[in-house]
Amino acid sequence: MTASQANRQADTNYQICCSGCGVRTNTADGGNCRECGARVQVIYEKQSESLPDSVGRVDMWQYRPLLPIAPDVPIVTMGEGGTPLVRSRTIGPSIGVQELYFKLEACNPTGSFKDRIASLMTSRYASMGINTLLTITSGNAGSALAAYTARAGLRCVVLQMAEAPVSKRLQLYAHGATVIALEGLSGDAENLERAFDEMVAVGRAQGWPVCIMSHFYDPINVEAYKTIAYEISDNTSANPPDDLYVPVGGGGLFAAMWKGFKEFKRLGRISHIPSMVAVQPAGAASVAKGFDNGKADAERVVPETKISGVGGSYTSDGDLIINALKETGGHCCSPDDQQCYAAQTWLARGEGIFAEPAGALSVAAVIQDAQRGRSSGQRRVVCVITGSGFKDREAAERLFMPQEVPSLCVGELDRIPSFLDR
Repeated sequence: MTASQANRQADTNYQICCSGCGVRTNTADGGNCRECGARVQVIYEKQSESLPDSVGRVDMWQYRPLLPIAPDVPIVTMGEGGTPLVRSRTIGPSIGVQELYFKLEACNPTGSFKDRIASLMTSRYASMGINTLLTITSGNAGSALAAYTARAGLRCVVLQMAEAPVSKRLQLYAHGATVIALEGLSGDAENLERAFDEMVAVGRAQGWPVCIMSHFYDPINVEAYKTIAYEISDNTSANPPDDLYVPVGGGGLFAAMWKGFKEFKRLGRISHIPSMVAVQPAGAASVAKGFDNGKADAERVVPETKISGVGGSYTSDGDLIINALKETGGHCCSPDDQQCYAAQTWLARGEGIFAEPAGALSVAAVIQDAQRGRSSGQRRVVCVITGSGFKDREAAERLFMPQEVPSLCVGELDRIPSFLDR
């Protein structure tokens, strides 16, 4: 079965509709229309009749009627979604944002928001009789896919960027994935695009779906991410935040969440759509470059950041993000690496939240905006924390591990209080 055939599913509850010419199909081979080149989107014919009924569920599958999967397909799940939305105790009040909340996607089974799409992908492809999935990753996508394919009894082949943190590779090995380090991708957009093209060719030749987690490559499975918007809406009693800060790598998360809020607004489930803020490191701010220059898409940059997962030279879903920024009155924010590490430290020590640097990026942005007077105490703000601090052990060790660890012997424990002020 080819990768394009893998997008076919009997008795589907959705169609693929072109935003330009309006052509509708039941398949998608990438995120653009074959007829006119415009973006396509997934639509649900009976959406208004299929409002989710949680039936006791607290994971993302409570929204199954609004996801692109047939009703009779068995779900490969480990409880992904249903992640906490917690109020800030220290950071918000300290920067003058009294209602600051964190959406803790690190609480997903493998520690990142990628579990949502991995669950949907694996469920769909397993039901089609496919036995091998292929992906390219800087870490989190591969970890999620490796875990869910292991649960489904499928094979997973992961091309991992050679510069990715070693701790992210460990998860791949733990779940039995076939791991191949891919050299020469750091800072080279042309090489990355060539790698995608070559991987798609291999997938088609072998009959393996190629799992690239962005709308540009896969507008169907990326729908899983919009459940984060649904959950935020339901967690806030149909009154979403004024501002939503979302880390951006390829842009699939941001674009899908925007779609999720629009769907809930259209269905009368929420009062308004948040102003969305796209957050990238200052050293990889391709969306900000395009947006600030009045372009309709992201513009290529030469990456100068060490933040794993969001350090690409180009954002493949940049056009969707810029449309979302314009429609919601949003903006871009680009803290530098040091601001990101500072936010990671403040989250860990002031809030009890251990995030990886990319996960702390949204918090660094709201801090920066507050310092610039852009985020006031009158606005309710949510930051999406995309991944766990355990994902990038090397970065965490640089920040938190002391040079020397004090020690005591039995019989000396009365000295414990002397260590508290060091």
